Amino acid sequence: MSKGCFGTHYVVSNERNIDLLAVHAAGLGGAYVGVGTDQNLFLIASIRPSLALLTDYDTWAVAVNKAHVAFLAKAETPRDFVRAWNFGRDGTSVETLRQAGLNGTDVAIVRRVAPLVRSRLIRAAARAKKTPAMNFLANLDAFQFLKSLATQGRIVPVRANWILRHGAVEAAAKCAKDQGLTVRALYLSNAEDYWKTYPPELRDNVGLLPADAQSVVLRTQATGKASPDLRYNVQHLRVFAEWLRAPSVVNNRCVVHRPPYADPREVQLTWTNDGPPPAHCRGDARGAVLARRLEKTLEKPR
Repeated sequence: MSKGCFGTHYVVSNERNIDLLAVHAAGLGGAYVGVGTDQNLFLIASIRPSLALLTDYDTWAVAVNKAHVAFLAKAETPRDFVRAWNFGRDGTSVETLRQAGLNGTDVAIVRRVAPLVRSRLIRAAARAKKTPAMNFLANLDAFQFLKSLATQGRIVPVRANWILRHGAVEAAAKCAKDQGLTVRALYLSNAEDYWKTYPPELRDNVGLLPADAQSVVLRTQATGKASPDLRYNVQHLRVFAEWLRAPSVVNNRCVVHRPPYADPREVQLTWTNDGPPPAHCRGDARGAVLARRLEKTLEKPR
């Protein structure tokens, strides 16, 4: 994700075809829980949730999400929203952020990364002709939906670590339950790539989310040199939560089917089946060792 990276902070997405996931979650409603920054906006505009919780462990990503919400609430058109990231000399953008409650540190972060964010939005707007219905920068109805949620305080940026128990993720699950909402979409970006093994805390946190038969997990997976884009995947959330109870499901390589690329320009979208979890993730000795360690860890009282 280096193209979306500012130092060690991922402040914009490099997922070029996020619309592939948006199509498969369109109109699900309910509550939305996601990680990352701008890619969430494209998904929310398609999913049409009543509540959107943007979770990230990085304070820079949280600051960028706060700015997105502030600029959405203020803008009248998609062009206004993109223009707000220009930070002109009149100080309007800074004042918008301060009125929205961003502190000095958040404002400084946002100003520093603004050129990168604006560039990302301009590129996304240019690609909007491909799927205008899935792109809030080209579809005024989708933009107005996002603006309405932002104005009502229904897009909530939260600093959250998915591998901590009794933290913000648990609070987010409780928030959805208290409002009688089901989490219809959990978007993980490619965060799973960074876990050699799924941590027990993550397994617990996913299980806390209220889900039904329509709820889905939306994710991406790094492809290395095989493709300039990431791999896209959809899985039912209840199934993912069930699979995470199985020690044999060591990491996301157990979950996402990875067919070889016939062409480096190919973009892959796969669905993970609803059957039982795989009996083993990797046939090598290392995979067996990891599974045994996980089994012992998951059996410990918590």
